[in-house]
Amino acid sequence: MITEVSTETQFRNIINLHEFVLVDFFAEWCGPCKLIAPWMEELANENPTIGFVKVDVEVMDDLAAHYKIRAMPTFVLLKNGVEVGRFAGANVRSGLITKIYELNERAT
Repeated sequence: MITEVSTETQFRNIINLHEFVLVDFFAEWCGPCKLIAPWMEELANENPTIGFVKVDVEVMDDLAAHYKIRAMPTFVLLKNGVEVGRFAGANVRSGLITKIYELNERAT
């Protein structure tokens, strides 16, 4: 399941709930964001121990600034609330799938 957050409190609650979190910083107008969204949904369903969060950079601009988001989509990987990796772009295989695999490896 992917949770789209609209408040900092929602974001913090998810980070506190999961050891590993993948944050998708996106924008509604972003074509590549829309292309990768179905892959995110599939990976979230296949990896229930990882928290999946979507953050609209235009709604949560302070959070996007905190994470220094410069391009969409940008994915930030967190472990216990601390950034352990990131990548930008909609490359499913070398980006999204690889990072999910890395998170699963860290969890074991």
